[in-house]
Amino acid sequence: MNCVRVCLIVLISLIASAESMAQSALPEDVTLYAGGTLQFNGFSTISGGSVVAGGDVAHTGGSLTVDQISGAGAFSADGAAFQDSLGPVFFNRDITELGGPGSVIDGPVTSSQGSIDFLDTSTTINGNVTAANDIEFDFVFGTINGNVTAGGTTNITATVSGTTSTPTVATTPFAIEPLPPGRGLFAGTNDINLATFEDITLPPGTYGSLNFDSSNVVTLTAGSYIFENIVSDFSLNELSFDTTAGNIDLYIAADDVAIDLIQVIDGISLFNAGDPDPQLSRNVFIEVAGNLTIGSRFFGTFFAPNGDVTVENFADITGRVFAGGNVIIEDVDILSVEDVVVVSTDELGDANLDGAVNFLDLAPFINLLATNTYLAEADCNQDGSLNFLDIVSFIQLLTAN
Repeated sequence: MNCVRVCLIVLISLIASAESMAQSALPEDVTLYAGGTLQFNGFSTISGGSVVAGGDVAHTGGSLTVDQISGAGAFSADGAAFQDSLGPVFFNRDITELGGPGSVIDGPVTSSQGSIDFLDTSTTINGNVTAANDIEFDFVFGTINGNVTAGGTTNITATVSGTTSTPTVATTPFAIEPLPPGRGLFAGTNDINLATFEDITLPPGTYGSLNFDSSNVVTLTAGSYIFENIVSDFSLNELSFDTTAGNIDLYIAADDVAIDLIQVIDGISLFNAGDPDPQLSRNVFIEVAGNLTIGSRFFGTFFAPNGDVTVENFADITGRVFAGGNVIIEDVDILSVEDVVVVSTDELGDANLDGAVNFLDLAPFINLLATNTYLAEADCNQDGSLNFLDIVSFIQLLTAN
């Protein structure tokens, strides 16, 4: 019993250093958000949630795969640009040149206030096609496995398995959910200027500009950071996030921020295709006051409520991207990890999976924390990450049984 008490004391002593990242009320189930226009310039896959835009969406070349996509404006494709969707495609205005050779749109396609013009190729739509105005799909090897509803004319030589009719009621337009306001935090005045080959660990706090030289490693630990800017002109500099003691919340106050660094997360470098647990992307939250350019592979949520975001070629992201302004996506893949695995209240805290929550779960819980291994039953605060932020909930579960 003394051992149990010692372990509990150790756990409690760690709570003070476990600061939570900013819990912004971001729209749920959204992987990529553009408050303005959204432009895809190449081959991209956006998965794990929906893509939404407050304005027009344009795809100017390559292959685009999404779970679902919606916009308050129009959708257009140009050149050799082809799309696939695992779910609905919904825009308020015209949808033009949608599809491609062998493309599959698994959800319905809807233009609530405009027309739909499919690319003249072998696209398959596994759902209804609805437009306030005209619908055109002039290709005999195309397929619509659903009903067609058009408020204007139809020019369809593709195969339609369902009926063709005019709408009896208007379709409710898409309305993008607004982003929460930015925090408007103020950075410090003391810059950090690194020398070549210098490695440092920064405690949470408020700083001026973080200026890399070359061959630097800067390590951040659990807690909140405010920087005026992060500046690096050397592509092999490293920004290391140690989230083993909790989440990291990073705020950058500059008007224009460019992140082009090698990210290391919990000791695993993303350089040369390092493969950390995707769940670790939930542990890093980066907010910028203005515009953001992402030039390297990264794990985390990016939030630019007052600016534009550009994701450059091959800067793949595991996490989510939110911009209050316009977004440009080059050749990248963006993956949002699955929703938190929800277990019953009786299972929470059962770290040894024996069907009961008691002090026999203490050692396995500590081991899971130490090895950074995710287990839904040990994720006692159910935030999708297992770290020291779960300690309070775990202790409460133990003392209640």
